[in-house]
Amino acid sequence: MSHDPYEPELDFQNHLPAGMETFTIRFLSLWFRSSKQHWINLIESGHIAAVDLSTPGKSKSMMRVPRASLVKFLNDKKTL
Repeated sequence: MSHDPYEPELDFQNHLPAGMETFTIRFLSLWFRSSKQHWINLIESGHIAAVDLSTPGKSKSMMRVPRASLVKFLNDKKTL
């Protein structure tokens, strides 16, 4: 589907909280009013890049979604 040149561009970069360069799964689920599992599924399926900041060998993850990854995902979704 091609982009309409007369359609205003949404800048998701400016629709996210300023000063945050990474986002937790919990934050994303609250901000977008969706489930944590939805975001986990997006990460596991490769739709959104994330990093796990937990110590190797620990059972609990500390997943963070970089701002650039989230903005790219949102901009790609609006053109579908």
